[in-house]
Amino acid sequence: MKTTVILVAGILAGAATAFAPAAASVRLFIIGDSTVSNYKASEAPMTGWGQLIGSFFADGSVTVNNRAIGGRSTRSFIEDGHWTSVKAELGQGDYLLIQFGHNDRGTVAERHADTAQYRRYLTQYVDEARAKGAIPILVSPMNMNAWNGATLRRVFTEGVNDYRAAMLRVAQVSKVPFVDLEKKSADLFQSLGQDYITRFLFMTLLSGEYPNYASGKSDGTHFQDMGALEMARLVAEGIKELSADTSVQGLASNLAPLIPLTVVSDKTSAGMVTRSGNYPPKAPITLKAIPKSGETFLGWSEANVKPASTAARESIVMPEAPAAWRASFKGGVTAVAPVSRAAVSRKGKASLRDAAGRAGPRPGPKFNGMTPREGKPR
Repeated sequence: MKTTVILVAGILAGAATAFAPAAASVRLFIIGDSTVSNYKASEAPMTGWGQLIGSFFADGSVTVNNRAIGGRSTRSFIEDGHWTSVKAELGQGDYLLIQFGHNDRGTVAERHADTAQYRRYLTQYVDEARAKGAIPILVSPMNMNAWNGATLRRVFTEGVNDYRAAMLRVAQVSKVPFVDLEKKSADLFQSLGQDYITRFLFMTLLSGEYPNYASGKSDGTHFQDMGALEMARLVAEGIKELSADTSVQGLASNLAPLIPLTVVSDKTSAGMVTRSGNYPPKAPITLKAIPKSGETFLGWSEANVKPASTAARESIVMPEAPAAWRASFKGGVTAVAPVSRAAVSRKGKASLRDAAGRAGPRPGPKFNGMTPREGKPR
C-alpha cells in the first residue's frame, strides 16, 4: 500500500512539472524620441536602438514594448497623451527605459524643455512608473555627429544645454538606475573618428547608395542599422554594469552573451570596412565596404571561403560562434593573411596576423566624405 502511494505521488509530481506553465518573460517598456523608435522597411536603413535592443537578451526572456515616438520630448510625450497610455499598461516588476533630450534641446516651442523643466518631467515619469510597481531606468541622450575640428562636441553637456547633468541629478536625487549613453557614445565616436561614424553609423548616405534615399542624405542625429545596433549594445552594456543593483537584476540576468565578429580588409591601404565588434547571436549585421577613389571592391568572404557576395553591402545574422569576414579590394598592398575560423581564439579575441606575424590590418585611411549636418529630430 505504501509503495502504491509513493508511485502515485511521484506520477502526480511529474505531471505537475510537465504541465507547469513556462516562466513569464520580463516586460521592458521604452519611451523616447526618433533615435530610439521603430522604423518601417520603407525608411531603411534608418533605425532606432529600441528596435534592436531585444537582440541583446536571451531568446524569450524579455518582451520589448518600444513606445518611443519621433519628435517627442519629455514635455510633449506627456502633453500629447502618450505617457498616459504607456502608464496604463505598466505593471508590477515591469522595466521602463527613458531616453529624451534631442527635442528638449531643440527650438520647436511645443517640444522644448529647458533643463529645469526636463528634470521635473523626468521626475514625473519616475514617480508615476514606481507608483505602478514598475522599475524606471534613465538613459542619457547619445551624442550627435557634431565636431570642433578633431574633437567631438558633446552637445548635451554644453552650457545651458547640459541635459546629461540634469538627468544625472534626477538619478541621484530619486535613486534611479542610470545608463550614461551620452558618455558611452562620446567615447565610442571619438575612438572611431568622424569619417567612420559619418558613413557607417549615422544617416549620411551617398546618392544611389540606398533605394529609400535615392538622392542621398546628410543627417548627424539619426542612425543607420549598425549605428542603432551600437547604441543598443551600449545600453545593454550599461544595464550589465547595473547588475549589482537588486532592482535591475531581473533584467540584467537575461542579457545574452556577446560573440566576436572579426572584419578585416586584404589590403593595408584599402578603403574603410565595417569594424570588428562583439554582438549577440541572431543580431542583424550589415557588412559594408567603401573603396577609395580609383579602387574596386571585389567581394566579401567568410572563413576564407570563396567570395560569398560581391555587393559592397552584405546582410548577415550573427552566429552563435565567433565569425570572421574579409573584404577584398583591387589595388593597394596585400598584407593580411587569409581569414579562417581558427584565427579567432577560444577566448573570443581576434588573433589575425599576416605572414610575418604582425597583427593586422591597421585601419585604412579616413574617408573624405561629406560633412553631415545635424539631422532634424523627429
